[in-house]
This record gives sequence, C-alpha cells and structure tokens, in this order.
Amino acid sequence: MLPAVLGGVALAAVGYGIKKYCEEEGCFLDEDEKNRFSNSLNSDDAELEADILREFKNVKLSLYKTTIRETEYALAEIHNLPREVRPPMQELNSDGELTHIEPTEENQKTIQGFCNILQKAKDVQDMFLQRLDAVLLKSSDYGKFAADEKEKVQDVLILNQAIYEATQLPMTFDDATINRTVKRAFERLNILVNN
Repeated sequence: MLPAVLGGVALAAVGYGIKKYCEEEGCFLDEDEKNRFSNSLNSDDAELEADILREFKNVKLSLYKTTIRETEYALAEIHNLPREVRPPMQELNSDGELTHIEPTEENQKTIQGFCNILQKAKDVQDMFLQRLDAVLLKSSDYGKFAADEKEKVQDVLILNQAIYEATQLPMTFDDATINRTVKRAFERLNILVNN
C-alpha cells in the first residue's frame, strides 16, 4: 500500500511541476492562438461553402445562358403552338439563388448531386433540341406536325418546365438545410432525365 501512496504523491508532484513549467514557458495556447486556430477552421468552412455555391451557380448559369435560352427561341419559332403550352421567355431570377448555406457534408453532397442532375438535364435537353431542330427545318406550323413531332415538342416543354421549377425555388429558408420542395423538384428532374 505504501508504494501506491508514494507513487500517487510522486505523480502529483510531476504533474504540478509540468503545469508550472508550461505556465512559465507558454506551452498552453493563448487566446490569440486559439482565435487563429478557430478562424482557420472557419475560413476552411467559408472556402468550402464558397466552392459549393460557385459550382452550383456556374452550372445553373451555363444552363440558362445556353440550353434554356435556345429552348425558348426554338419554341418561339413554332407557329400555332397552343398558348397554354408556350412558356414565356424567362429571366433567371434570384429566388433560386443560393447565397449561403452551412457547408455540411450532407449539404455539399446534395448540392453536388443537384449540379450533376442539372448537367445531365442540359445534355438531355440539348439532345431534345437537336430532334426539334430537324422538325423545325421541315415546318414551323404546329398544326402540321405529325404526332411524333408533337411529342418531341412536348418532351422539350416538359423538361424545360422541370428545370425551371427546380432552379427557381428558394434553396433554403434557414441557411442550414436545403428546402424539401427543392429536393423533390430535383428528384423529379432526375427521374425525367434518366427515362
């Protein structure tokens, strides 16, 4: 029993000595170092968030500046297209802008998935537009289109509407989680582009 007591006293003395030495030599982090460490973690999060937001914005902008704009012009060329199916020319609005969201692993994965879906939607819509180009070279009168040609127009319209719905909804309400409606809209878009 005596060796255990002496060992405990020796251990306490060594611990006290180390504490005194570290206080004099500055072994512990001071407040500035703690703040620098915390800020570097926060700047990493901010950088990650900026990368996620930049990628999403670039994919979305590319889609709107090319494919969506080309879709609108192609549909505008079609005469006698029923008003209820003719989409208006639409500008990219700020409702669907993602300006801030917590850079959690789940959010990053979700937004990366959205980017992939938008890229796939762009590719599919470009393919639909090529088919529509062939139809428009023959005739631009919707009333004279064959059933399969009208179906091609419908494919373009449906995908265009799904892209618009997915990209124009508010992405987040609390800057922490992605809006469920947006997730559903992107899932519907994903189903469309994979069929």
